[in-house]
Amino acid sequence: MGTETEYNIYIDGINPSASDAINLMINVLRGEPLGLDKRAATPTRCFLSNGGLLYKDVGAPEYCTPECPNPRDLVVFDKAGEQIVQDLAKKVSVLSNCKISIYKKCSDGFGNTSGCHENYSVDPTLFSTLTSGRPDSPAVALWTTFLAIRQVLVGGGKVGSEFNDMPCPFQMSQRADFIVAFRNNKTLEDRPIIQTRDEALANGNLVKRLHIICGDANLCEPAILMKSGLTSLMLMAMEDDYFRERSLPVFARKVPQMLRVISRDVNLEGAYDMTAVDHNGRSIFQLTALEILGQYLSALNEYLNEVRDQFETVENRGAYDQTMEISFFSLNNLVNRQRSSLFGICDWVTKLILAERFLKRGARSDEDLRSYVDMGYANTDQNSSIYAELVRRGLVKRVVSDEDIARATNIPPSRGRAPQRVKIMHKFPDNIKYVNWDKITLVQSDQEFSIEFDTPFGYNEQRLDEALGSARTPEEFSRAWKSLAE
Repeated sequence: MGTETEYNIYIDGINPSASDAINLMINVLRGEPLGLDKRAATPTRCFLSNGGLLYKDVGAPEYCTPECPNPRDLVVFDKAGEQIVQDLAKKVSVLSNCKISIYKKCSDGFGNTSGCHENYSVDPTLFSTLTSGRPDSPAVALWTTFLAIRQVLVGGGKVGSEFNDMPCPFQMSQRADFIVAFRNNKTLEDRPIIQTRDEALANGNLVKRLHIICGDANLCEPAILMKSGLTSLMLMAMEDDYFRERSLPVFARKVPQMLRVISRDVNLEGAYDMTAVDHNGRSIFQLTALEILGQYLSALNEYLNEVRDQFETVENRGAYDQTMEISFFSLNNLVNRQRSSLFGICDWVTKLILAERFLKRGARSDEDLRSYVDMGYANTDQNSSIYAELVRRGLVKRVVSDEDIARATNIPPSRGRAPQRVKIMHKFPDNIKYVNWDKITLVQSDQEFSIEFDTPFGYNEQRLDEALGSARTPEEFSRAWKSLAE
């Protein structure tokens, strides 16, 4: 699993432009140890020593985490991205005699959105079902309902609406207003709840990459954990056909519309038309958002208890246990109207409470409120960020430590292809011709050698380390790599 976050960039001054500033950030990166593929990097793209990637995407600096084995690791590397992008912006600010501000958010308040995309490795059969199956099929209905209802826990929070057809003072989700289609391959317009991009970045016969674009950028660590942990559990359960004998509710109305409706239900009092396919046929009934969420959490918890012995490591199992623990804690407090207990756990709740406190100080304009809550909260500068101040005052719940995050800015995850990719690049820095997530091309004299990673995980790290340690040239390593694959 992994995330791709498009950071908002603002420059106090005429020069450089935002586009040029991003190029300068990547140029600085290429001159530092953090920028790993110095020979193969371009002015708009550079792989990192932590296994991730920084690149320029439609005028925004985009940070991609390395492939992570569990949701806790994803929290670490997602938060490391905040530091990496902010540090580069500071360095370019000094070099260019300007002030570059970086924000981690999905809406600018003027009708524009940036993405925080998620990627999950899934079985090719499930990928095909979700990206091309009938909209009313049980699997597709379950999946889209889950994506719409999870914002109750993991929405990023947003002041107001940028569209006149559904005005509101506050929303759970920053992204919901921009998800208007059911299913397609677009990311810049007509954005869907199911993105059909078929770019496995692996051997597509073995594994597919499911690309999710409807979620929010999060700052609260528990929210990042819940977003990735619950979503990956949902996909695992669907791969195992776990819901075949379980009658979970699904929305009766079009899900893109429900995404926006639920986003505005910040008091969690609305009741929604649901359907379920059970032994008695299709029925219509109403449930609140919390009732829907509760049924999905209970089903995922039951699934986790059934498969917990199948996790490869104690760390992986512990990360999912922690996911469920925080999720149920959050649900129970929302049910009991104890919203203040989720300050520093759920981003949207935290921002709503901040907005309410801000308004109590006296009459303020909508622009002042948006600047304080949306911009101030999302600022990644530790000296001026509202979120960073909450962390310093111990008002947010931590999932990982500052030491974990600092280490993750330079060191890849311990398992999977990310650390292997980094080790190969460290071993042959002057022989790299091309780097991508699933392939490294090395050159030796006039020969090229391709090192391909068929899947994100499932590697014998010890044997790979031995092969890399004994190889003196790209050719020798290529032979050793092929023998390991046989």
